[in-house]
Amino acid sequence: MVDLRWNDDEGIDESMAILMVVTRKWTARLAKRLAAVGVPVAAVAITDPTLRQWWLKGESAVTGAPALMAAEQPVAVGEPVTVLAELTDDVPEWVLRRTGPSAERIRFSVQHEGKLTASDPVHWMIRNGLGGGAVVLDDATGGVGTSSSAFTIPRVSYVETISAVATALKEALHQRKKAVGQMDGKVLVSSYPTDRLSYPILKTYVDWQADAEAIVRLVVACRGGSSPALSDLKGFCVTIGRARFHGTTSYNVPPGVVIGYENRSILVQSGSGVVALDDVRDLVGPVAPEMVPVGTRFGIDPAEEIRDLRARVADLEYLTHWLASSRAGHVTSS
Repeated sequence: MVDLRWNDDEGIDESMAILMVVTRKWTARLAKRLAAVGVPVAAVAITDPTLRQWWLKGESAVTGAPALMAAEQPVAVGEPVTVLAELTDDVPEWVLRRTGPSAERIRFSVQHEGKLTASDPVHWMIRNGLGGGAVVLDDATGGVGTSSSAFTIPRVSYVETISAVATALKEALHQRKKAVGQMDGKVLVSSYPTDRLSYPILKTYVDWQADAEAIVRLVVACRGGSSPALSDLKGFCVTIGRARFHGTTSYNVPPGVVIGYENRSILVQSGSGVVALDDVRDLVGPVAPEMVPVGTRFGIDPAEEIRDLRARVADLEYLTHWLASSRAGHVTSS
């Protein structure tokens, strides 16, 4: 039996054990960070098979990482059990059956200025240059009310931002413990209308018309998220692993054009300023600087797209003319 207990010096019930429902990669990373800051996430219930394999390959090998609970592989997490899930995530029926009717259920959300952020709030806040937010816990029916804890983002870093979220969630749980102390044995079941909640779609293609700092924030946000930063290059899709702000100087070239190199970094003109790119990869492997000559353009070149479109139209016109001529010749010969 997994028996992780909270330090009573933190003011939290030391007998509590948390089972966290994980449906996205960001919540998987959050579960690991919660365990690191002292929150007793005894086990995670991962619903997606691909994400489960990702966890088994990486996170489960880390010392102190929560155990994996799956429908076919139950893990005892001790009593009492608290099921923790993100606001819009449905708790699977097999989790409810395994944890029993006495399990407390808490939903959390990450908000900015009182509004939900996105399906990966860490990505969303870094990408949009937000300085912080708040973790909010809410029980829809238990009479506990809402507990929340604000956090700030120390710098543009996915790891540091998710650590700040984990610390804020720990503090929110601490606040909630004070409010729920008198509710012995009461079952709290969320009744949020989750079908009415929607998140903005996180598009990860780089907009080279944007300023350099916005592009850097996008790449940094994507490093820890589920989808990497993407761009077209010579008609193929490439991923961008790292980016940094190089300078405010703008050259007389369109956004997305390679202007030079610096220590194996590819320097690219943005809508305002220059971005240094590293760890650029296509389907085959790394894209070395020498494979991207000065003047090469990342993204879609509108003029080239127009030329290609005109060429395709010309090909279709030729094919149509050829088919019409062939048909006329066939009718005449018969």
